[in-house]
Amino acid sequence: MKVWTVQPEWIWHQLQWDGVLSGPQASEIEGAEFLTAYDWIVAQMEQCLGPPPQAGRYPLWVWHQWQNAKQRRPDLQHAGHMTRGMRGVRLECDIDERDLLLSRFDMWHAVLNNGYLSVDEEDHTAFDAACESRGCDEAVSQFRKRITSSWERVFDLDRVFPDQWYAPRADSGIQGTFWVLHLEQVYTVKTFTSR
Repeated sequence: MKVWTVQPEWIWHQLQWDGVLSGPQASEIEGAEFLTAYDWIVAQMEQCLGPPPQAGRYPLWVWHQWQNAKQRRPDLQHAGHMTRGMRGVRLECDIDERDLLLSRFDMWHAVLNNGYLSVDEEDHTAFDAACESRGCDEAVSQFRKRITSSWERVFDLDRVFPDQWYAPRADSGIQGTFWVLHLEQVYTVKTFTSR
């Protein structure tokens, strides 16, 4: 499957040197507040793809579809890929589908923010009302399983949501996670300076 990853330029040099790139360790992840989300995606990957080749490693991330089905490759003119002025690379890779776990980028934010991933306005309102009736602190612990179960919707790429709660697959960003990138899986490299 054709996918793209945007990385600091030094990562490309490291991949050329080592021939293989593993995901980061916990200490290398920016934003400790996201470790709950990362731990959750790791557990999902272990169920779907098997354990990481190196214990304690988090996944590598790629784009299968950056903005939508027409703009699949990340646009390097766009700001926000990395810190402004940083040298980076966009690697076009060929990863076996069996080694990738694809998810919806727009929905991933519920996981990152430790929130409930509702399917529509009615579901959202009902969940909020249930939380408010029990007090937010109690509700978070009481509804923890319901919240984390809702996150599994990020993998439902083709689901059509009522009232356009989420855009259809063709109009959504689709990201992927996997354990290891081998140099021979990279077939196009584009360097850039982040805006």
